[in-house]
Amino acid sequence: MLERSLLEQVELDRHVDGHDRLAACLAEVVEPPLMTLMAVVDADEVDRRNAWSVRHHVETVSHIEREIAKGTPGAARALVTEQRRLAGDLVTPNFGAKPTRAWMLPGGVPAWNRAAALADPVWAEHHR
Repeated sequence: MLERSLLEQVELDRHVDGHDRLAACLAEVVEPPLMTLMAVVDADEVDRRNAWSVRHHVETVSHIEREIAKGTPGAARALVTEQRRLAGDLVTPNFGAKPTRAWMLPGGVPAWNRAAALADPVWAEHHR
């Protein structure tokens, strides 16, 4: 049986998140190939976005249906477009990433360099 590194094993499992990959890299003293930090979109925010999208959809469809009744050219196509927009809005927030906020470290770059050197002297030596 071939032995795999923790990182290789974690990469094979599609149900793990970045924390698992980072933990594997740290355990094997391997620098992660790429690290992206994202804030999680919480359920309350998804509910708020969905509620807004549905309200907007109801108002827009009401207007479009009046235009269809008047025989306005392109109104039926606008209705299809609006229905697709709603479908997209109801899916997107569940998978969308929010920006991650960062604030300056008190003491600036010198403070960061000191903290990095204390946490990992080898890394700090190679990243001066």
